[in-house]
This record gives sequence, structure tokens and C-alpha cells, in this order.
Amino acid sequence: SYCMPLEGLKFLPQESLLTASEIALVTEAAVASGFRKFRITGGEPTLRKDLIEIVAGMRKVAPEADIAMTTNGILLPGMAHDLHAAGLDRVNIHLDTLDGERLRQIMRLADLDRIMAGIEAATEAGLTPIKLNSVVVKDVNDLDVAEMARLTIDQPIHVRFIELMPFGSGEPEEIARQQGVSSEESRQKIESELGALLPDPSPDP
Repeated sequence: SYCMPLEGLKFLPQESLLTASEIALVTEAAVASGFRKFRITGGEPTLRKDLIEIVAGMRKVAPEADIAMTTNGILLPGMAHDLHAAGLDRVNIHLDTLDGERLRQIMRLADLDRIMAGIEAATEAGLTPIKLNSVVVKDVNDLDVAEMARLTIDQPIHVRFIELMPFGSGEPEEIARQQGVSSEESRQKIESELGALLPDPSPDP
């Protein structure tokens, strides 16, 4: 709701998209230029029928690279193990709240149970540490940040709270300007419920 207009967007036709072999070629050129981290993103990359082939092709030309993917997680139960076997290291999953009704309001077609199943599948497949991306919106999910942060206590999960930035035009831009929440505000809410947040000295992949 904060980045996608209700009427949707027009996407490129299939024949205009990079093929798996073309993506591998771009990856190979990037490695030659010094790149060591790659992110597969979208839209929703799990909708690509050749996603396993894409990951395998990237891994072949970038054997030492860190390859991650950002996804809504819904289709991960059917492909998490294959993605890991093909060479994917970990996933970022977009999840704004653990309240199912609010999630449907924010992400429109999202289903909390299916996303949680995707997180579980990714964990079992070894696509860890899982990073959850949560965009914080005033009067929508800003009171849910502590509950989201609690997930990190006993699971291999990192939660990253993202400030809503005004971009684009129309409805999304207006939401961003009126309902943005600073990282400091989110931190205060988390600390009031879970205690002081301290820097983690371990490296972040």
C-alpha cells in the first residue's frame, strides 16, 4: 500500500527480460570488476520459472560470492531446498507485521500463514540467517516493532526496520510524508519492551 498503486503496474513482457544465461553473463562481468555480493530481487523473483537455473548460473561464475534473494516468502516451501542446493546463501523476506489482518491491509494479498511457512522452509533449508524487512508506518504497524524484534531472540532471524521514504507520486508519496516513523522511534518502542539494544560484534553476512 505504501509503494504499489491499487491499479498495479505494467511489467515488461517476458521476451524483454534477461534470460538465465544473460544474468550469469552479467554476474561474471561483475565478479571480474570486483563484486562479491549479489542480491536477486524483483518484483517477486520466485515467480520466475527459471529461478533455480538463474541461481545455479550465478553460482557457477561466482563460486565465492555471497548470493542472497529478497522475496515475500510465499512460494519458498516448494523451492527453498532446491534454491540452497543451486547455490543461494540466504533470503531476505518482506514482513511488516505479525498481525494477519494488518498484514492483509498493508501488503494486500499477503497471507501470514504462508509467509511464516516460507520462513520455516528457508530455515530448514539452511538459507540463514534470514533477514526480515519491515517497513514501519505510523498508525499502521508502528506498535508491532517489539513483537517483530522478539523473533530474533531464539531464532536465526535478523529483523531490519526500514524508514518509510517519500518517493514516487500520488498515494504512496502522501503516505510516506504523513506516516513516516524514524528509526529512533522504533528503537525506543523496542527497548521499552525488550530492554537495551547493544551492538552485535559478530560479522553480518
